[in-house]
Amino acid sequence: GAQPSAQAWLVVEDDGPGIPAAQRDKVFDPYFTTKATGTGLGLAIVRKIALDHDGDVGLEDRPGGGTRFVLTLPRTTGGAPPRRSFVTFSSRLS
Repeated sequence: GAQPSAQAWLVVEDDGPGIPAAQRDKVFDPYFTTKATGTGLGLAIVRKIALDHDGDVGLEDRPGGGTRFVLTLPRTTGGAPPRRSFVTFSSRLS
């Protein structure tokens, strides 16, 4: 079978206020939310799917403000060479 050779990264970031340090350890917990509506399941589901595929997801401060989520999944030999993909969301309209 194919052997793992590298990781694929998907990076999603925004330029919002960021996530307070006191809440960072909780954002992947099921039912944790800071919003008045919603279930707090989104990031818990993302992490579960990542872990089920031998990957993970984490977060960090984005330089200049905001939050960066990094999803990593194992790659197998063959296919395109490794690259880092970024998706950035901005609250500013251009």
